[in-house]
Amino acid sequence: MPHGVHTWEIITMDLTTCIKENGRAGAMAAPPPLALTKRSPGEEFICFDETQLKVTDTGRERPGGVPSLVRDLRAAAGAADRQRLVRGTLYTIGFEWLGYGTMLPSSEGFAPRTVFTSYANPEWTERYFAERHYLIDPRLKESAHTCLPLAWDVEDLERSLGKAGWTNEGRRFIEDMLGSGIRSGICLALGSPANASELTFISLLSRAQSRQWIVDGIFGQAVTLGLCVHEFITQYARITTPAQPSDKRALSPLQQEILQCLSRGLSDKQIAYCLNLSSYNVDYHLRQMRRRFAVRNRVQLVNAAMAALPQAPSQSRSPDARLEGLLV
Repeated sequence: MPHGVHTWEIITMDLTTCIKENGRAGAMAAPPPLALTKRSPGEEFICFDETQLKVTDTGRERPGGVPSLVRDLRAAAGAADRQRLVRGTLYTIGFEWLGYGTMLPSSEGFAPRTVFTSYANPEWTERYFAERHYLIDPRLKESAHTCLPLAWDVEDLERSLGKAGWTNEGRRFIEDMLGSGIRSGICLALGSPANASELTFISLLSRAQSRQWIVDGIFGQAVTLGLCVHEFITQYARITTPAQPSDKRALSPLQQEILQCLSRGLSDKQIAYCLNLSSYNVDYHLRQMRRRFAVRNRVQLVNAAMAALPQAPSQSRSPDARLEGLLV
């Protein structure tokens, strides 16, 4: 992007034209959708993706119209077309991922309400909420106190976390970000007209090492894309509930391992040590499984998981062996 182009000229440009000229709108594959309802320790929030959005005709019409990207999102044939459009725009600007979600301020920092996963980095999203990184994420606090987008890179985050004194949580935050391939980006916070306390956070993420590449032109295009996605989700779409999977009790390999540890009477700390997990991660998965089996404690969880399987003819299977039958 030429450095002499003014920001306000970039903001009004037709991003759809950029995609068509670039010819790589569908180059990036969409990540697998996450579960509809997820839990972080102490919080429950809703995850949704493009396949769960239904376009409506009830959105407010602006006297001056809406940007072409919003019109194209509304006119798209379905979720796949919208994903090609948004991902192509991300690629054209220079970003790999777009995070979008709503949060409420809490006594500890922020608490998640909703998370849109279609354009997110799936590995980072999973780590971010399992480890409750939002409680110490410097980008959230900085963005919440300004109406301007925040450009950042990992070095900025390290300096910010270091000022308050390094903690294990801070180190894990940086390690997980680097492990997910994220190095720089832009973060923007928007107020909610329906809930004065709620904030919408839009985050564009890149593998680029430094934020120096994020010049005025990039700012303009990134903010335009984020606002167009926000306008489409909040004004022209609604979330629909997907069909429930046929096997509601299927467990991931990690959850199977945790249950096996539970059946041996191990504590949360012992499970975390044995499986090389954080205590937050163990608690997160235990909450998910208790909700899945509709139980309230550890003993009930193990019994319910074992009872979900048909009895073996020999009746000789050990608890650990029986739990293996719940593996996805």
